[in-house]
Amino acid sequence: NLYLSSTLRWAEKGLVLRQTALLPEEGRVIITVEAADEPFGLRLRVPGWAGSMTATVDGHTVEAAGDSWLRIPRVTAGSRIEAVLPMRLKAEPLPDNPAVMAFRYGPLVLSAGMGTESMKTAYTGVEVLIPAKAMGGEAVLTLPEGVSREAFTAHLEDYLHQDGEAVRFTLAGTDLVFTPHCLRYRERYAIYIPCVTPAERAAYEEARRRSQGAVLDSVQPGYGQYENDALHAMQEHHTAASTDDGSCRRALQGGFFTYRMAVNPRGGNELRFLLRQEDNGQTLRIASGDTVLMSRTLRYVGADAEYPVSVPIPDEVAATAEDFLHGGNHYCLIPITFSGVDGQPSARVCEYIRTVCVR
Repeated sequence: NLYLSSTLRWAEKGLVLRQTALLPEEGRVIITVEAADEPFGLRLRVPGWAGSMTATVDGHTVEAAGDSWLRIPRVTAGSRIEAVLPMRLKAEPLPDNPAVMAFRYGPLVLSAGMGTESMKTAYTGVEVLIPAKAMGGEAVLTLPEGVSREAFTAHLEDYLHQDGEAVRFTLAGTDLVFTPHCLRYRERYAIYIPCVTPAERAAYEEARRRSQGAVLDSVQPGYGQYENDALHAMQEHHTAASTDDGSCRRALQGGFFTYRMAVNPRGGNELRFLLRQEDNGQTLRIASGDTVLMSRTLRYVGADAEYPVSVPIPDEVAATAEDFLHGGNHYCLIPITFSGVDGQPSARVCEYIRTVCVR
């Protein structure tokens, strides 16, 4: 079922199978029957990403019979099975936005390297590089004049050019180089790439500018090591955090949690975060000092399990920001406090809390 280099030893049957997976570089799997008390049949799964599959048994060709299994009726001790699984490029558009797509090579998700500027080494079970600060820039492809997205995805190999035999592809019209995402842990990356026509590019850039703004700061509620860093310096009383189903934090009855968050002191700031539909009926109050930014009972009527919320930060609040030197950089910080209304338990604040400048 799974094509991973491995050995099966089945003592009751006197069976030893050795599998050597030459994936993804060669698209081949070799299975050797090192021992078997008697002849037996073997089935090999045809993965959905391969579409088709062929195999040879001691030099004789076997083909899949039109279903999800390639059936080999008889092998014996000493048999050598070599399966060939086509490693094909495929585009995977977002379900709700076909203009944004990821790329796969066989079973592997590909990602584009986005550099290592302002990265630092951290240990999270393995040694990795993580961003020390948010960076600008975005991976985006403008399709050639006259090429539709449908034609682009149907002939992907004409636009993702492979570097020899390596699993390394350059996207035509960009300087983006895609490699297996599972091997990328020391640089920034992009997986989903907007693919727009020349006529759509200007409108795309304007919509992106309006919707995203410039991210000034972010903190992940529920992950204490990020909330308690020198910059955000979380203060909390009577709260509950969870990382079991995404990350979130909520205030219990009479509780609160406060972060210091960077803003643009000249104004034009928004606070952005995610809430959950199942918290409808719960309350949430957000304040900066004595200024209440939001105070309401949640009544979300959409279909999404999680939904985004944007809360404007008044310019007069941003103007009170205090300068803070951290990591050699100056930040203008204001306190942001989350609680329930009138001391009630609050709704959960999920995933990331961001301050964004929209000017």
